[in-house]
Amino acid sequence: MISTSAIVLRTIAHTDKARIVDFYTLDFGRVKALVYGWQKKQSLYAPLMQVSLTMAEPPKNDTVFHKIKLTEVRRLPLNSDLKISTIKLFIAEILYHCLKHPMQETSLFRFVDRFITSLDEADTSICHLQFMLDFSRFMGIYPNISGEGYLDMLSGEISPGEPFHPNFFTPTETTQISDLQNTRLTRQERQTLLRKLCRYYELQLPDFVVPNSLAVLQEVFD
Repeated sequence: MISTSAIVLRTIAHTDKARIVDFYTLDFGRVKALVYGWQKKQSLYAPLMQVSLTMAEPPKNDTVFHKIKLTEVRRLPLNSDLKISTIKLFIAEILYHCLKHPMQETSLFRFVDRFITSLDEADTSICHLQFMLDFSRFMGIYPNISGEGYLDMLSGEISPGEPFHPNFFTPTETTQISDLQNTRLTRQERQTLLRKLCRYYELQLPDFVVPNSLAVLQEVFD
């Protein structure tokens, strides 16, 4: 038997009695399992739940495990806060669409794990924006935001003049995302930055799908 730290990405129905669960693991990257009797421990399959995953053998390519064991590894406060629950759902969707491969990426796993652990004490108004910006480093699409001007979403570079297409951050928005922790944002500004960051991911990552929970997240923060 092999055990590894894991994070729940998505749980979908397979039959009335079974669910297909996607995990992101410390040692093997993306892992998929067919889970029976999930009703007994539904909380273990919530988005971004941190668990210990035990399997019979190492995963191979598109292996779907039929026998796994889950153990909660860190008991955090219950997420009665609707904002935190919605942020977790949103981030889990981003990870699900971006982390496709069954390969070990320790630094990336540690980054996501730290984000989840600190979420209950984070500034919920901007933590999802900061996550998207920081996560883009691991995806190899971190934008050049060290200068002033328009941030072109197609190139990821600063342009002194307005690009000849609609996919860009204005100079003000570029300054805002370059220093989120020290910038006071209005509700509308946060929603605009979130929408544009999703668009940036969509343009930079061919397989990226804008999370369905984006609209819910914007409504919750309205």
